[in-house]
Formats: sequence, C-alpha cells, structure tokens
Amino acid sequence: MVDNSRSEKEHKEPEFIVDEDEQAKNEALRARINELAAKQKTSKGLTEAEKKEQKQLRQKFLENFRKTFRSQVEILQVFDKNGKEVTPKKVIDIQKKERIKIDMSWIWFLLIGLVIGLAAGMVISRFTLKSYLKKNPPINEQMLKQIGASMGRNLSQKQINQMMSQMKKNY
Repeated sequence: MVDNSRSEKEHKEPEFIVDEDEQAKNEALRARINELAAKQKTSKGLTEAEKKEQKQLRQKFLENFRKTFRSQVEILQVFDKNGKEVTPKKVIDIQKKERIKIDMSWIWFLLIGLVIGLAAGMVISRFTLKSYLKKNPPINEQMLKQIGASMGRNLSQKQINQMMSQMKKNY
C-alpha cells in the first residue's frame, strides 16, 4: 500500500470562501430551472424559446456545480480512524498542481517588476550620466592645447572653442 500522507509542514487548513453573490445567482438559476421543469409537466408544456432557455440554464448550473465540486476536492483531506491522513494520491497531486499554479503567478509578477526596474534604472542612469558630463566634460581647453602641442600643432583659441562646442553638442 502506498503512503499518501503528508507531513505537518505540507498540511494546510482549508479555506472556505463563500461568495454570497455566487450563491444568490445559483439559487436564482435553480429556481428558474425548477419553474421551467414544473411548467414542462403541465399540459401546456414549454415553448421553443423556453426549451432553449432551460437547456442553457441546466448547462450553466452544471458548469457552476463542477467548478464548486473541483474547488472542494482541491481542499479535501481524508483521515483514517487513527488520525493518519490517507488522502488519495490523485487528490494530493491536484492540490500540489494548484499550489504550483499559484506559486508561478508570483514569479511572473517578480519578472515583470524586474524588467520595469531595469528599464527605469537604465533611463535614470543615462540621464544622470548626461547631466554629469555636461557639468564636467571629460576634456577641457587645457587638455586640448596639450594634445595639439604633442602633435606639433599650436591650436588657436577659435579652434579650441570649436572643438569644445562640438563635444558639448554630442553630450
């Protein structure tokens, strides 16, 4: 026999979430289905439109029932007379699968936040670097004179000013 029991760490108390709006909708749905069923039993019977409505209501009711039943199975835990959990493996697998789905959603939020953070960081860094270079250009007039002298040229002030304006334009 396979041991399907879970450890204390994996044990999770069930959360019963009662959606009163959903219950009211289901109650109204059930009432209308019963109303149409009662009318169907009379000698008058149902019109074609009512038959179509009845079919749609029954499908909707079954869809809601299956959804509710599945959510109940997802929180189901079975214990034997000794208090040991003996929940069927298939149910445990469904429960684990649902937990993984929930856990994966956090990963998506994390990734999206990371991408947004990186994009914002790049924009802020670029803006900061540009403003820094405007205030503190990497080359000043004195450096240009030294570069010109090392190449054997004596640069005029006009040439230096042109080079400085070109560098400022590029930043």
